[in-house]
Amino acid sequence: MSDVVLYHYFRSSSSYRVRIALAFKGIRYRSVYVNLLKKEQSSDAHLARSPAGNVPCLEIEGRPYVESVAIVELLEELHPTPPLYPKEAWDRARVRALVELINAGTQPLQNLRVLARHTSEQEEKTAWAKHWNEHGLEAFERAMEQNETLGVRGRFAYGDTFTAADVFLVPQVFSAKRFGVDLSKFPRVRAAAEHALSLPFVAVAAPDRQADAPKARHDDLSPDARDAILTRALEVLEPIAQRTRFLESIGWSREVEEAFFAANAERLPEPSYDIDTSFCEESIANATALLGELQGDHVLLRWLRDQCESFIDANRMLLAVGTRDFYAHSVRIYGGARTTAFDADTTNLHLANHLHARLAEPSRSEDEVMLEASDFTDLMEERLDELGGSLEMKIERDPDLAAKVVCGRKRMRVRDGARFERTEAEGLFFHEIETHALTAQNGAAQRAFPLLRAGGPRTTRTQEGLAVFSELYSHTLTPRRLGRLAERVRLVAMAEDGASFLDLFRHLVKLGVPERDAFLDAQRVCRGGLTTGGAPFTKDASYLSGLLDVYTFLRSSLVFPTPVVGEILVSGRIAIADVEALLWLRAEGVLEAPRLLPRWLKRHDTLRSYFAFTSFLNEVDFKSDAGPAFPKELVERAAARAHEPLATGTRE
Repeated sequence: MSDVVLYHYFRSSSSYRVRIALAFKGIRYRSVYVNLLKKEQSSDAHLARSPAGNVPCLEIEGRPYVESVAIVELLEELHPTPPLYPKEAWDRARVRALVELINAGTQPLQNLRVLARHTSEQEEKTAWAKHWNEHGLEAFERAMEQNETLGVRGRFAYGDTFTAADVFLVPQVFSAKRFGVDLSKFPRVRAAAEHALSLPFVAVAAPDRQADAPKARHDDLSPDARDAILTRALEVLEPIAQRTRFLESIGWSREVEEAFFAANAERLPEPSYDIDTSFCEESIANATALLGELQGDHVLLRWLRDQCESFIDANRMLLAVGTRDFYAHSVRIYGGARTTAFDADTTNLHLANHLHARLAEPSRSEDEVMLEASDFTDLMEERLDELGGSLEMKIERDPDLAAKVVCGRKRMRVRDGARFERTEAEGLFFHEIETHALTAQNGAAQRAFPLLRAGGPRTTRTQEGLAVFSELYSHTLTPRRLGRLAERVRLVAMAEDGASFLDLFRHLVKLGVPERDAFLDAQRVCRGGLTTGGAPFTKDASYLSGLLDVYTFLRSSLVFPTPVVGEILVSGRIAIADVEALLWLRAEGVLEAPRLLPRWLKRHDTLRSYFAFTSFLNEVDFKSDAGPAFPKELVERAAARAHEPLATGTRE
């Protein structure tokens, strides 16, 4: 398709839809921007193209086409692959119904002409638009729920395939955010939109990526206004952060494990959760009210809105403990086994299966050193001493602990009776202490905003990726450990597909995992959700995707000779998306340099050398058969004889 011109406006929902469809189809076009605020849509030239004076207008070989639904369907007919509509008529009808819930039932009511006719008061316009966005997304949420009862469930608005329903949903969610809608009330809608937004062809169509979009503002906030905003956010969010103990609240007691094995591992565990629902509801209300105060496009305001939503998410998940809605929240926040990474096809499960195939599971050597709990605590103390006392941490043994290890900001608890491989223990130090505890202590030390010690669930993917990267860089990420991380993704996939706790436990035991370890790994996936299957806690699907995120981020950021971007990443428990706001705060003199640095960042120059070389590998087209052409049998024979004495002569 040649000579394609799109007349559009960066913030127009209808334009956004067509940009997504064009990017999905891989159609190149030239942009002509029509500024709606300056009423350029009413010019004679534009009215000649679009009789109603609307955007978008798509011009193909000189012929204009208007109305987003008509344009998307035209693109589908002219360019049927990849498809935006399902093959079966019944499915197509359901997708079209979702499209019309947005196109006919929601977006027109927030149109600039409608708002202008309704009222001249900006506050009333916002309230009107917010109401109809909530009304429309509530209907979309119910439609998705109805489709689930009909067997259509997946990552996107309609099943596991990106469709026209997503093309229309994503821009409407963008509008809803503009008008202050609390999207956590619509977990299916939010999960589908966020999953779609992670795809490159959706990201490139975003309003802020368009040439006519105003650039993010960094320098139009006075110091007094900045400090007042931070103080107000801290005033509201600090009490929420202090009492929101999310992982602790969904943890299983030691008694649940004991009862499971007392029943010969034949009955589903029956965990109980003590959730302070009043506190959760109050926290949601307070954070939502703060969201309404943080209006504006400044990078600081956007970051603080994300902080609010993270604490809202944590408390909504706690209110949904033990229900299928817990899973809906979880997969939106952490992703699931089939959440995609950097393209529309590669999922967390693909990566896990790839690692599983490439890493031969090593058998545990009979003479491998195993550490008892007391040995483990001694090793942790020894490693802490090597840091010169800069990192404050108390190591304690706990006979009642359900997990093998639990690490907080200043205390690590170790389960009495737990045993550790030496390499496992070394990796735990880098993962739990030199990453999680370190970033939490750095955040707590920030005088202007100590809330950085606790970022809420939205920071988990980055923080776990950072911790696994620390293991990788320190050479403690063994094949057994990496294989276990991959297997946890596979467990999440099994649970999403309906496997119960017993199914997961028996699967692990069949793989040769000791029963206690099998119990602990299965409970990681089932805590907070349903032990009967179908609604897991998906946090364990985020470790490998987080590693991909962190690796890619560091590779890109290390083009700068200064370590400041890496320092931002360890300044607290943050998400990669927070870096821009924190760089601004650092430039303003508000964010202090981190008090503690992990060893990988202290060796910043060696990281730069490593990534400088590996970045070139992206330019090389490696074939699967491009490795050394050694006969497999010869390699196996050489390996078998590696430790035999020489037949003649001696080794010197």
